[in-house]
Amino acid sequence: MKSPPRSPESLLPRWLFFLWLLLAAILGGLAALLIRAQGRDLQSQWEARLNVHVEDRAAAVQVWLRERREDAEIAAAFPPVPRLVGGDSRAAAGPSPSAGAPSPADELYAQMAPAGGYTAVAAYDEGGRVVASSKSAPSDPGVAAAAVECARRGAPMIRRIPHSATPMDYTLAFLHPIRLGAGASGSPGAVALLIEPKTSLFPLLTRKLFEARTEELYLSGVAGGQIEYLSPLKLARGSGPPLRADAASLVGAAALRRPHNLGEFTDYRGERVIAATRLIPETGWGLVAKVDRAEAVPRFRPQSLWILLAAAGVFGCVTGAGLAW
Repeated sequence: MKSPPRSPESLLPRWLFFLWLLLAAILGGLAALLIRAQGRDLQSQWEARLNVHVEDRAAAVQVWLRERREDAEIAAAFPPVPRLVGGDSRAAAGPSPSAGAPSPADELYAQMAPAGGYTAVAAYDEGGRVVASSKSAPSDPGVAAAAVECARRGAPMIRRIPHSATPMDYTLAFLHPIRLGAGASGSPGAVALLIEPKTSLFPLLTRKLFEARTEELYLSGVAGGQIEYLSPLKLARGSGPPLRADAASLVGAAALRRPHNLGEFTDYRGERVIAATRLIPETGWGLVAKVDRAEAVPRFRPQSLWILLAAAGVFGCVTGAGLAW
């Protein structure tokens, strides 16, 4: 004969059941809080690392830019150069590598180009004509146009000279106006130093600091209201849709709006990233150091498992003691 079923109260008193539920809720809440605090701590550590990294690389880029600008100033101040574009030489600006024997300015530029890693060094008059150059005179009309603009403004400039529609395919031109003398006004010409960024600038951005697969450092700029990426992207998956420069969460856009940024953003793939940025004031570029948040702060971590196991152990011990009592 079967014995009658026992009531729930005889198995587990009601008050003990509610206490059991309360304990489960408290332990679950504490475990969740500890896991979230652990995630915030990991994110803070990555933010600190990336901030140091981007500060170091921004300083290196600025030093590189300053050295190129100083070279342009030296090339423009070489005594024979102002005479080639002076008022008494407008009709016949002097010899150039294509017109006969090289002038002293030609010889200086021919030595300066390989020593500084430049593809070409040239002096232009205010009409955009080459009056002195290294052995390989620039042939791109964009360089002459930039030199004319530099002479008109009378101030140093840095210009990107594109080779194609790809934003990363360009030459950098460092331009400096040619001065006739202390008392002279205006600038009758400009000097242009051309350099390929892939040979000397991009290597500054490939220094790997962390053992993270999605770690990345790159330059961003803006053209026509859209973000352009000016250095190689390690994780790019083909050409994506245009990215607007006013996008609030896009890290490449944020880098152009403020001198410093630190926190969570989205990158050019639309992925959530932890990033630090610096604005390069000489060029208006943004420098971004980032890592995917999913890699830096993974959802399932060994430490989180230990927290859950500890909570489950405490809960089991208390439950067992309550049932035994």
